[in-house]
Amino acid sequence: MEFEPQTVKHFLSYIYKGKVQKNHFKSCALDLLQMGKMYEIDTLYTFCENFIARNVTSSNVAEVYKIAKLMESNKLMDACKAYFKRYGMDPPTY
Repeated sequence: MEFEPQTVKHFLSYIYKGKVQKNHFKSCALDLLQMGKMYEIDTLYTFCENFIARNVTSSNVAEVYKIAKLMESNKLMDACKAYFKRYGMDPPTY
């Protein structure tokens, strides 16, 4: 997998400082989730998972759902399903 430089910067910040920078985090949260899983950094994965689950919107729900299935994240799947149900939508089929 390839990641944007900004995502790698946030990832390294987390590794060395134990936190992520708030600026621009929202735009790379899905990639950081994947990096957390890839490198088995459970605290980063959980942080991103919680953040994304709280911020499911019409513009990202399909992508979040796709990543949730890929990452086998019940928390994100539940957040997406709740969004679909709230707006009377059917989940996409992948």
